[in-house]
Amino acid sequence: MLTQTNRIQKDLETLASYTSTPGHGVTRSSYSKEDTLAKEYLIKEMKKLHLDVYEDGIGTIFGRREGTLTDAPVVMFGSHYDSVVNGGAFDGAAGTVAALEVMRVLTEEQYENDYPMELILMNAEEGATFGPCTGVTNSRAMVGTLTMKELNTVKNRFGQTKLEAMKEYGLNPDLKSCIRRPGSIKNFVEMHIEQGPVLDREQTEIGLIEYLAGIGRYTVRFYGKTGDSTAPMDSRKDALVAAAAFIQEFDRQIKALGPDVTGMVGKLDIAPNSNQFVPEYAEGKIEIRTFRKEIIETTDFKQLIQNILDKVSWEYHIN
Repeated sequence: MLTQTNRIQKDLETLASYTSTPGHGVTRSSYSKEDTLAKEYLIKEMKKLHLDVYEDGIGTIFGRREGTLTDAPVVMFGSHYDSVVNGGAFDGAAGTVAALEVMRVLTEEQYENDYPMELILMNAEEGATFGPCTGVTNSRAMVGTLTMKELNTVKNRFGQTKLEAMKEYGLNPDLKSCIRRPGSIKNFVEMHIEQGPVLDREQTEIGLIEYLAGIGRYTVRFYGKTGDSTAPMDSRKDALVAAAAFIQEFDRQIKALGPDVTGMVGKLDIAPNSNQFVPEYAEGKIEIRTFRKEIIETTDFKQLIQNILDKVSWEYHIN
């Protein structure tokens, strides 16, 4: 008979095997073949516990264990099982497997719960599959903020819209049916890996989340003038050099705000993106996060970015 540790290890190793990039991390994109394999495995494990297993109109899996109280709000716990490209084996999966193991133990101990309990397993929480601002699909469906416009607009790396990928997966989304009415969920508990180095640095095994980071995303564009690699240095309008200057100054100013805010230019698109030509265009994607409401109230990040852009534009003679 497998111990709890053995069961958890088996679950994690099994889920990690459902990847489109073997040997290069876990890539289990939403609505993919690997998603289907993971989903089938998790449903099989839930059915062993005689849970009431069902799926909502966006593809979220639930395993319900009734309680002694009638018409009571549900205690919900679980996580997501999709991944980013070349991701780790524990991001999302750790919380998914931990919640599954909790249900196993409750069943083994013949625990009698008062409130109904639901194991929730989500397959589209990462934004990596369809791009920035398209994540937490399952969660947004439950609170009613997911739209059909998004499903018909955003595309994955294969060129499929979210809706097309869903239908190929065998899912015909019904957004209205996913919405949970206010008060129907008593608690939601999710165990998750730490996505920063704080606990590891402090050698602390576990932490409790007090609040989630606020996120600001911005796009900055630099327009220069293309030229051959032989163009004299003093005549160039290099969009990438200007972007580099912006990044350095932006990094300096964000650091100056203190430890409660983070920010970076994490993505660059460059044209013509060749070692033979002076870049005529550069586009950067900025992400800012903060855990303190006071930071947002006292700092106008849009104006901060604009001021740096104005300075760089004047200094490097670009738009």
